[in-house]
Amino acid sequence: MATAASPTARTIAVFEDIGADVNSWQWAWEERRSYTKKAVRATKGQTVCLIDIHPQVDHHDWVFGGAYLRGLDGSSANIDDSTSTQARAAVAAHITATFPVEIAHAKLHVNDGSAASRSTNWRSGGDGGSKEQPS
Repeated sequence: MATAASPTARTIAVFEDIGADVNSWQWAWEERRSYTKKAVRATKGQTVCLIDIHPQVDHHDWVFGGAYLRGLDGSSANIDDSTSTQARAAVAAHITATFPVEIAHAKLHVNDGSAASRSTNWRSGGDGGSKEQPS
């Protein structure tokens, strides 16, 4: 993988690398306090990419949020707007297959939080949500 110019470009390049070979990365679920945003961690060597997911959006089990590289300020990237369809599909399939229990738990508790998280307008069939619905 060539070194990208900006921190955001580096995140995009890493996400594409992950999508090219999901099995060469170590995966872990990263719990978040938020009921509406969770994350998975993909690690290879010194590179740690955090991929945010939002459970129960637009009648899907989950959708992508953003991604960023741990320890690299300004590296946040919108996955849907910045990465290839192929990479998103590969990463989504791997997340769904690797974390079914965690995703089910997140879906079950998505409305347990604040009044804002219980307002399902943004999660229930509106115009929002991911372009590439992983589930």
